[in-house]
Amino acid sequence: MINPTGDLIEMQMISATLAKSWKFLSGEDREFKPLESITPPDYQEHTYFLPVEVEDAGKRYAVSVLLHRSDATVVASFMFGLAPSELSEADLQDACGEICNVISSRHLLKLSDEARITLGMPTCLQKQTYLDTMIHGQLEAAYQSTLGERTVYVLVCDLTASPHVQAAVD
Repeated sequence: MINPTGDLIEMQMISATLAKSWKFLSGEDREFKPLESITPPDYQEHTYFLPVEVEDAGKRYAVSVLLHRSDATVVASFMFGLAPSELSEADLQDACGEICNVISSRHLLKLSDEARITLGMPTCLQKQTYLDTMIHGQLEAAYQSTLGERTVYVLVCDLTASPHVQAAVD
């Protein structure tokens, strides 16, 4: 997997945008780094994606966020102003969906302001669907942030040439 075409400044801008988004969502300072080449990360309990259709280009993407339960808890606690022990599973799911909404920007997908896009609903990916997406989709960009033992991944996968994966995530 190679990051999409673009220069180092563009990747640094995307990394900075992801860091600002995470701070907004969690109150934490984190650094996101583009990964030049990776093996797709292991499936996490909180693996969410947001489908994005670029109407003008006939492209279909999945923006995925993979995070540990502890990261989902940090975000949910910050968003809802609740102690971690007071959070429900539904709170964690809502927080993960909001993470997908906030980070799925035109900038991350390298789209102009004029591009017509349709965003789907953020959804928790089941393990097999995640694996199918990584096998049959085209992984175009990956960003990673590690804080202690906690790692968050943000992936951009082009699903345009994979209609069976598109159907699975719809």
